[in-house]
Parts: sequence; structure tokens; C-alpha cells
Amino acid sequence: MQNDQHYPFTLRFATFLSPVLYDAYAFIASSIGEQIGCPSQLTVGHSLEEFVEGEAHIGFVCGLLYSQRTHCPFCPIELLAAPVPYPPRYQGKPLYFSDVIVHKESSFASFEDLQGCRWGYNEHVSHSGWNLVRYSLYKQGHTPHFFGSTVETGSHQRSIEMVIQGKVEAAAIDSLVLDLFLLDNPDLAAQI
Repeated sequence: MQNDQHYPFTLRFATFLSPVLYDAYAFIASSIGEQIGCPSQLTVGHSLEEFVEGEAHIGFVCGLLYSQRTHCPFCPIELLAAPVPYPPRYQGKPLYFSDVIVHKESSFASFEDLQGCRWGYNEHVSHSGWNLVRYSLYKQGHTPHFFGSTVETGSHQRSIEMVIQGKVEAAAIDSLVLDLFLLDNPDLAAQI
């Protein structure tokens, strides 16, 4: 909904999540604005300080970022809702997974086979793209040096693309992002 002269307030949404999810959050922001009769806009957020400074009122953030902020003395965010994905593997619950992907033509059949591979990850602060992998390695008695090399890709979408292009051999992808990416790109789904 566009800001107009009749309504002095614009409800500002910010997304701190994968670009694959942008259209879904734009739809939500627009729908909420229409439902309450208030102009709304969605931007890509850069810092949770945007809430403190009044630049954002409602945000789409990952669970790890939210849980880390709730331990701060002054937390500028409050949980309003969590997505409940429709695919059966989510069992009607608000959860997500870290899916390990490889190119369909790779010889990797298990996580142990990935030892020495080129591993792609979106960023160090990602729970699904990096922290769960590190925890899994730790539980199995390995270190991050289990992989031959690691490449920070910048996003889950870029990690998927790099696996398809053969620039990395494997990556852990947020299941919600992967589900939407494969739904939007069925031609690429057959390559992983």
C-alpha cells in the first residue's frame, strides 16, 4: 500500500532473511497494511537497531538472531508469530531444518563422504547454514577442518547456485529457503 497524504503513519516492515523469501514477506506486509487501513512498506533490514531508531516496526528475522537478542538487557523486538510450513515433513509445527545438498552427479552418499570436500555456507551467523553444521561435526568428533575448504557464499540462494555450478561440492541450506527455491525453480531442483 502506498503512503498517502490522508494517513500520517507508514507501517514499516524489514526483512533480515533470504532474498528467496522477499515476495512472501512483501505480500504479508501489504496484506497487513490493507487489513488495518495503514500504508505499509517492506525494506531489506541491515541491523536490529532499525527497531530502536523507529526505522522498522515489524521484522522478519531468523530464530537464532531473535533468541540472541532476547538475552540483551534491552531487546527492541518481541515475537509475534512464527511460520508453520505446509509440507508434511514439518508436521504442522513452526520449525525448520538444515538440509545438506550436493549436485545430483556427485558421488557423495552420506555426511561422512563429505570429508575433504569444498563446503559452501551462507554466513557465520547462520544457524541453519553454519552453526548446525559445526554442532553436527562436534557431535561426530570432527572440527570444521573436516572439510577440505570452506567458502562463505553470502546467502542460502547463492550456496544452492554454487552447488549447481560445481563451485562448491556441498552446502547446508535452511529448509524453508530450499523448499521455496525449488518450488520457484523446478528446472534446478533436478540438479541437486
